[in-house]
Amino acid sequence: MDMIFLILKYMIMLALLIISSITDIKENKIKNKIIITGLFSGIFLNVLNAFFMHGPKTVLSEFIDSVLRVFIVLLIGFMLYKIHAFGAGDAKLYSIIALFYNLIFTLRVFLLSCLVVCIYGLIKIFLIKANIISDKKRLIKQKSKIDNSDKPKHKGTKVIFAPTTLICFIIISVIRL
Repeated sequence: MDMIFLILKYMIMLALLIISSITDIKENKIKNKIIITGLFSGIFLNVLNAFFMHGPKTVLSEFIDSVLRVFIVLLIGFMLYKIHAFGAGDAKLYSIIALFYNLIFTLRVFLLSCLVVCIYGLIKIFLIKANIISDKKRLIKQKSKIDNSDKPKHKGTKVIFAPTTLICFIIISVIRL
């Protein structure tokens, strides 16, 4: 029974990360519908798992533990958001990972994601400085999108973090096996 819950949690988390990655790439935003779906399904699976694996007495403690993990990651994530190091959607997405898994697993995914993003950024800076690639077209395209839009300017990061999170989630999950 425990293996069924593990597979189910992995498949749901993977689906949420894939959908988040697609919307992050297309719209530079992780939608709250995805986060709310993850929140409810994560809490439901954790409570259901506690009930079937350890009995009804553990359901309340599992619920409290789940909420605490989400709160801790949200707190850290929104501090990073406030200093513009992280998008708000990314902070919420990591809280869902913490809900499905533990804080150590979430930290590993986060640190590997940061490392990958840093390496990507350094390579991109090197390629731009060496005039191997040009960043002017992208900047002009971005500026025209912002100028022609009625929406408020995005205050998040310029890095699309969800796809990196998806890749690192898969890597950490495979290493964990």
